[in-house]
Amino acid sequence: MIKETIELHDIGYFSNLISDYLTSDSKVASFYHLNPYQLKDDSSILDKSFEPRKRQLLVDSLREDYKNLALHPSVERNLSYLTSENTFTITTAHQPVIFLGPLYIVYKILQTIELAKVYSTKYPHHHFIPVFYIGSEDHDLEEIGSLQIGNKSYSWNTLQQGACGEMHCEGLLELWNEIKKENKPSPHFDALIQKAYQAHHTMSDAYRILLNDLFGHYGLLVFDANKPLLKKEFTTVLKEEVLKQTSFEVVSKTTEALSKHYHVQAQPRTINLFYKTAGHRERIEAKGNTFQIHGTEFVFNKDELITTIENNPERFSPNVILRPLLQETVLPNIAWIGGGGELAYWLELKTLFEQHKIKMPLLYLRNSFLILNTDNMLAMNQLELKAKQLFQTTREILKAKWMQSEDYIELKKSTETVLKPFQEIQQQARSISSNLVESMKAQEAKTKRITKRIEEKFIAHLIQKDFTYQRQLEELKSKLFPNGQLQERYCSFVDMDVLYGTKFIEGILQNLQPEDSRFTVLTLEQA
Repeated sequence: MIKETIELHDIGYFSNLISDYLTSDSKVASFYHLNPYQLKDDSSILDKSFEPRKRQLLVDSLREDYKNLALHPSVERNLSYLTSENTFTITTAHQPVIFLGPLYIVYKILQTIELAKVYSTKYPHHHFIPVFYIGSEDHDLEEIGSLQIGNKSYSWNTLQQGACGEMHCEGLLELWNEIKKENKPSPHFDALIQKAYQAHHTMSDAYRILLNDLFGHYGLLVFDANKPLLKKEFTTVLKEEVLKQTSFEVVSKTTEALSKHYHVQAQPRTINLFYKTAGHRERIEAKGNTFQIHGTEFVFNKDELITTIENNPERFSPNVILRPLLQETVLPNIAWIGGGGELAYWLELKTLFEQHKIKMPLLYLRNSFLILNTDNMLAMNQLELKAKQLFQTTREILKAKWMQSEDYIELKKSTETVLKPFQEIQQQARSISSNLVESMKAQEAKTKRITKRIEEKFIAHLIQKDFTYQRQLEELKSKLFPNGQLQERYCSFVDMDVLYGTKFIEGILQNLQPEDSRFTVLTLEQA
């Protein structure tokens, strides 16, 4: 097994905002509470209060979700810990994408598990529990119902609409059987899929079953906040959102400040809530003194909407701006793990958390991996490539290669010979006039530009000359960066299961550093 870590600024796939956050650049400092990558003492995170009543409500909700599942002793232990005031959660979140989804979902789950271990070691008198928060209310079926495996895209054809977590899994085992005809998943993962995606299960049920079977023995709890009793804890925020549109005003000021230096990930709406009923999830829009449910004939006056919030809080579904606040309201959470885009929108929310007197968690960037197999490593050795070079463009790699060639070295000697006399010429010019010195400096600069163009032309022709090397390089990069994307975003867990079977998860866990933001290039042996 070969492992190499690379600084994110050498990768080229991460935004300036994320790079600056990781280094605590002063331009970002006002957008977060505490930065875990720079903290010497993070014990203040333990100050988060979470009343016993809410702990019991959380445990009751989880036990209801798990009532038909076989509980691993680690899950049972963590459920019992949650009732204690010295217990906190470390959380990641994602929508219930079919068949576990892209690789990066697995990476952030495993990082959450490992970070909980780190904090448990750091603070032995406290318990830290890894939690996966199912984004069950998302209604983006195209994202949740699609998967890339190998070079083929697979999509779930269903007429169901509304919150994806509430959809039933009808047709998904048929899609899985189609996938199996063209791929060879491990018998272990195949059995888990067959168990999870029964037609009568909801998508949330299926994801919970799948994650429990894969990660339950590590103590992972799978949590869904889409419940009336949990949403009832959020009614104060819900009411303020419809009556005062607080989040729009607060977050707009933050995004304006962010936009002076960075791209803004998510813009707030006037009301950052959806109205959710069976098969529907539509925006709530203020229309004068009434509230219209977008795309429907539903109209509420203020009193009717407040009454509905009090009696049926489950009908109110937060968007990307308010979902983090719901999460931090119903969990005793001290740290959150997400990708670069997710981190970017959390950094818009500090003032909104303060407005609602909710403590913001530590924000960790999800670990990233590039997985190489034996054939990839053989190709890299033949091409004399280092891991860091994989993230460069083909032209950059070829240029670096040929700048080490004898042809280029000889050319460089020649151009240096051309430039060398200018120092002596300028020295002679000083005894004549300052204007002549400036003129000679200009001639030297002109000559440097000419020699640089000559060198670039030599490099271009040397690159064109080596067809075989360029073809092999492009073949390797197309395998490791399919469609020009990071492997973890394009490839699915199914891809890795086909190649590595049960070795994959253990291989990642053994090489994961949950508090290290560097990108990991890792070689695994195929099953």
